[in-house]
Amino acid sequence: MTSNIERALQRPQSPFFMDSADGFQAISKQALLDYLKKYQEKDRTSEAEYIAQGFVSRGNIQNQREVSTNLKNQTGVDLAAYLNNSPNIKEKLEMTQLWNVSLISNLQADSDYLNKINNAVTQSVLSGGDIKDLAAQIKEIAKVSEKRAALIARDQTSKFNAALTQARHEDLGVKKYMWSTAGDERVRDNHAEKDGQIFEYANPPEDTGHPGHDINCRCVQIAVFDEVHEKQINEQLEKQDAGKAIAIEAFDFQAKEIAKDDVALSFVKNRNLSKPEAVILREYTGHSAQQINADLRSNKPSLKTLSFARILNRALNKLPSYKGKVWRDVDLPEKVLALYSVGEIVTEKGFVSSSRDEFERFDSARPHRLLIHSKNGKIIEKISILPLEYEVLFRSGTKFKVLKRTQKKEYLLIELQEL
Repeated sequence: MTSNIERALQRPQSPFFMDSADGFQAISKQALLDYLKKYQEKDRTSEAEYIAQGFVSRGNIQNQREVSTNLKNQTGVDLAAYLNNSPNIKEKLEMTQLWNVSLISNLQADSDYLNKINNAVTQSVLSGGDIKDLAAQIKEIAKVSEKRAALIARDQTSKFNAALTQARHEDLGVKKYMWSTAGDERVRDNHAEKDGQIFEYANPPEDTGHPGHDINCRCVQIAVFDEVHEKQINEQLEKQDAGKAIAIEAFDFQAKEIAKDDVALSFVKNRNLSKPEAVILREYTGHSAQQINADLRSNKPSLKTLSFARILNRALNKLPSYKGKVWRDVDLPEKVLALYSVGEIVTEKGFVSSSRDEFERFDSARPHRLLIHSKNGKIIEKISILPLEYEVLFRSGTKFKVLKRTQKKEYLLIELQEL
């Protein structure tokens, strides 16, 4: 439709123009508006079905090829013959085609676009505007509409590909996958954090869903076949992350410190912590916490920080949760303090350190005291460099609800509930 209108505006012999004293300079308002009306009223279902069918067919062939290649690279076995259109796949194809017929029909009869064109034509005629100006205006309106259509197309492609990949994995009995990002600067932070992590298809991540769920997500699923394969993936990822997260000298130093500490060694063994997990957890309690958290709270944390956070979060996941009150004294900037209004939910991008001892963390120089009702905080004092802090550590990305604010004589008390 857009191209039809633009071509017509460029041809003086177009039915949208009428003769005038100056030649073909005036636009026939009624002719163009009649065309737009007929276009909007026309039933384009068959055309939409044809386009949707082509999209689904091409996407299915491409997905089958990609999944087959990935599986062969992983296993050395050509599984293409087992990736044909099973009932599960056919259901996904049919549902996708129906949904895309609806989307395409809506895009073709874009009422917002048509209304803007109508307004532009009407205003041009009423004001006696130049036809070149009108043509330029219509092109700008079209650009916005085309960008929206392109966004929808990219998003639907990602969702379709992810759904087919899941179906093909499930047909082979695969129940888990490794999250894999595009690895560039456009990857969302909460997607980058998941890169290399393993998830169950039956239990998608709460904040993002599976790869392809979020708008324009380019992440993909890599099949995980069994516990042995899962362990191999985790060990490989952990080794890669450790190399990025901490200098080898610091790694070796903390490993030796843990080896000399019977309490720390027992803690590592009882909680089944890997060597990198134990080292990173101990390193965090030293001098790394401030730098890591400052970077996590920035708009674009470094690869080193993301690797450090991944290992630390994995370590915390292995520890039992502490349920009870913990305290934290801070000096919140004015803009940050404003976020802690009663009833608000605050997401802490960094890790949150606190203490089970109400008075151990008291710092009269800090004007704000957080009283947190912990649900999933982790007690880490047995491996900490500073065990007498009785530290309870919360994962990065933890959400808290502000329950109460009370001005005390020495500080503002902010009561939070971990969600």
